[in-house]
This record gives sequence, C-alpha cells and structure tokens, in this order.
Amino acid sequence: MTKFQPNRTDLRTKKEVIDDFKTYLLKEELSTQAELETLTYDHLLELLHEFLYETEEINGVACSTPRAWYIWINVVLKENPVNGQQIWNNFVKDSFLDIEHHSLTTILASRGLGKSYLVYVLYPLFKMYLMEGTKVLLASNVPDMCARNVRETKRMIDSNEILLEKKGLHKKRELLWSQKKFEFNDGVIETASAGQNVRGFHPDFIFIDDILRDDSKISDEEMHNFFFGQIYPMHERLKARIVITGTPIHTRDIYHDIMNSQPNLSGTRLGDGAISHKGFWCKEYKIIKDWSKKEIYLPHLTSWWRLADLNNPQSALNVQGQSRFMREFMLVCTDESTTMFPEKLLKACTQDYKYLEMAEVAKPPKTYVMGVDVATAGEASSDSSVFLVIEILTIDKRIKKIVRHVTAVKGMPVPDQNDTIQQLSNRFNNCFVVIEKNNVGVALLQELQKRNVPVDEYTTSKTTKEMMMRYLVSEMKNGNLYFPEDTHEIRGLKSELLNFGIKKTKQGKERMEALSGHDDRVIALAIANYAATYMSSVPFIASANVY
Repeated sequence: MTKFQPNRTDLRTKKEVIDDFKTYLLKEELSTQAELETLTYDHLLELLHEFLYETEEINGVACSTPRAWYIWINVVLKENPVNGQQIWNNFVKDSFLDIEHHSLTTILASRGLGKSYLVYVLYPLFKMYLMEGTKVLLASNVPDMCARNVRETKRMIDSNEILLEKKGLHKKRELLWSQKKFEFNDGVIETASAGQNVRGFHPDFIFIDDILRDDSKISDEEMHNFFFGQIYPMHERLKARIVITGTPIHTRDIYHDIMNSQPNLSGTRLGDGAISHKGFWCKEYKIIKDWSKKEIYLPHLTSWWRLADLNNPQSALNVQGQSRFMREFMLVCTDESTTMFPEKLLKACTQDYKYLEMAEVAKPPKTYVMGVDVATAGEASSDSSVFLVIEILTIDKRIKKIVRHVTAVKGMPVPDQNDTIQQLSNRFNNCFVVIEKNNVGVALLQELQKRNVPVDEYTTSKTTKEMMMRYLVSEMKNGNLYFPEDTHEIRGLKSELLNFGIKKTKQGKERMEALSGHDDRVIALAIANYAATYMSSVPFIASANVY
C-alpha cells in the first residue's frame, strides 16, 4: 500500500468556498447582504450542502439539479489545482445533463474538450461526496492512462479543504490511497484497463474513457467481449450507471456499434441526443459548431486560426490532414477498406485544380449543370436539400468538371426549394437542372417547368446509384473532376465523401451509402457529374430518362 503525499500549497480553504457561495447567493438574488450578515459560518455551510443535495425527478428518478452541479463546480471546486484554470464551461454544463438524466450514456467529444477530466474527476467526486459508500470503476485503454487520471483526482481531493474532510480514516486505519485504487467518503474508486478482469467488483458507477487504441493490440472482438461480457452485465445485475466517453477510431468500432440506430451497424450513428438500439443516450460534442461562421464550441480553449484556418500552416487541420482532423476534432472517421473516396483521392482532385487553371480553356459563355437531391419538405428533417453546380469544360477533347457551388439546407419548404433552384439556374447561365425523383422531386419538377427552368428528373434505384457512384470514382481517379479552394461548402462535401462507402447488411449484402451520418451532398454531386458528361455528348433531355 502506497501513501499518497498531498501538496497543500494550493489548498482551497473552507473560507474561500463560503465567500464564493455568498457571492453566488447575492448574484442570483437568493439572499440579501443584510440576510447574509445574520448567518453564521456553520449556517452558510449547511445551506451550501442543501443546495448540493438538491434534486429533481426525471423519468421517475431523483437526479441532481443543474444548480447543484453549478455550485459543485463553481463554488466548491472552482479551479483546476494543477493549472489554476476555471473549470466551468459549456461542455461541463451540457454533458452533466447527458450523464445525470440517463442510466446508460455515450458521449463522443473532440480532443481537448476535457472529457477525461469530466468522468475521472468532476462527476465521480460529486457523487462520492454526496453519497457515502459509493463505488466507482474507471476504465481506459492502458494502465498508464488510468494512473495519470487518478493522480488528477487525488490532487483535487488533497487541494480542497471541504473534500479533505471526507477523506478521513476508514475504521481507524489509514486509507488505501494507491495509483490504481483509493478510498473516499467510505467509498472506493478502482481502475481497470481494457481486457482486464473486473467481474469481482460491484460498482455503482462505471466510467469508460478512450477505451480504443490506435495500435490494434486489442482487437474489435476482444473489446466487444470486454464491454458486453464484463462491463454491461454490471448494469443489468447491479443497476450500475455506465458512462462511455471517447473519440472514435474507425467506422465499425465499439462506439459506432453502441451508438447505432439499428443492430449490426446497419443504421446510422446517433449523436444529436437520442437513444440507440442498445438503449444508450448518445451525444456528440464537436469542436467546430459552424464552419461557415467559424464558430468554436469552446472559444476560450482555441481559435479558428489555430484550429482550422487553411491560411495558417500550423493550424491543426493543415498539420494533421483532413482525415485525421475530421476524426479527432469532428468525430468523422473512415476506413480505407470501406470508403470509396479516400483522402488521397480528394487531395488529388484539389491539387490538380491548380494545373487546370493554367490550361487553355474555352472562353465564356460557360456551361454548367446542377444536381439536386431534395429532402422531405416542410420538416426539420435530418436530411438536407442539396443544390450542387458543376462547370463543364472541354480541354484537348476531354470533358473536365469543376464543382462551383454547393448549398445544403435542412427542412427547406418546397416553395423555397423552387426559388433556390430557379435563382441558381439563372445565376449560372440558365444551367440545366437534374432532380432526383421522389415525392418532393416530382412537385419541384412540375413547378420549375411552369417557370421555364430547363429541368429533368433522375430516378435513383440501387442499380443506378451504384453505377453513378462508380462513375464518380472513375472520373475523380482519371483527373476529370476538380475541387477548387477549400471553402466551408467544399469541406462539407469532402466530409461526406470521406464517409461514403460500402456497408454490409445483416444479411451479408453490400450497399453503397454513408458509413455514418448523411450522403445528401454525395448524391447531388454524383447526379451532377453524370449529367455533365452526358450533356456534352448527346442531347441530354432525350437521354435523361434512359439513365
């Protein structure tokens, strides 16, 4: 047994906590200065604990309130004792509700948001402080990661006078206080690494953080056996609350399985706050909230310049590359074995554009074609209506195509879609429009014909979709399709392309679709690419219904 030696040079005292508590009460108008002056130190401490133990009923279960959590973070803990930084931020605020209101929770979060600190330090200590005898299991991919995060937890306890009161002695003996296991408030925290036997422990809370490894030393099958063979039965048998956090590695990893809308990875990965087919509440926190507005989720942590500005050679996007950046910061991952549009191919389509600009091309008027993939109108659907314009060039008797415009909007009503298509067609030299045929597409087609917009339909079946996609890959590999500079619209298109590939159904059949998320932009690009080629060789309206 190893005794942990606390460092109390940065001790947060009871007096500091109570002073901050009084400031909070005044700020929230929960008390007046005159009333506070009548309260003794012990009365204020008692009132503080009343707030910490405040609960509300959620789905028949008593849960700690957001106010109790706020006071725990901002009044009791306040700062990280290691670096002195304020703890409270939007991620700490938002993710608390995910964990507190659900017995099974999966949270995917960008690197650097503080998910490990949340599940190793902040939340476990909150529950252990409130409930005597609480048992917690913390699991990560390797023992070193467990030990590193446990040191953070111990440091928090030994740097706070209020927490130290509940460290104490256990049955008149010195507490167990090692790097793998330690006691607090008559409860215990134990750690485990992936694959380790944990069947003999009976925890109240299980926190699994960054369980996956890049080195593949633990196979997907072993990881699934560890979780569903050892961890999950604790929830079923002991009603232990399970929280899984991390960053995905590939499209068939355990996160994608647990967060999928359907069994056998046959659906989509959920992340907007929904219950998966395995019963887990699923939430994603990406570092970039809005590409077009350059809006960062936690702007105090980083800036657009440091994170994703293409003009900054040291930005994370430029240093890591598109696929790694999208995985680590935007939670979008692909496999070379399954994606049809790997990063190398997308890079080539962008780099070759520079040479195309220097080539001798036809003078205006230029020729364009628009591919349209429409979603259900009048609803805030998960799919987007996408309007994608391609410019068509003829160089050395070869057809070259450049993506010139992408618009993607969720839940756009039919009248707005008609207006958007007409405006874009007019803007790009009265370009021809090809619309995917569905219920909404038929309505658009009829209205646009009345407006004299050159338009035709495209009927998408499994066969025609696969043909279109293979042709799109072929044109990109042959250097006939180009992406200009990386705008946020082009990045959105590339992200969907990276995430589009071949998935197997539970019956073992293969389908071309989004590996996770959506493929609306990809469909619009494939339609426009196919139409652009055949517009250049045969009368398009005559051939449109053929393909």
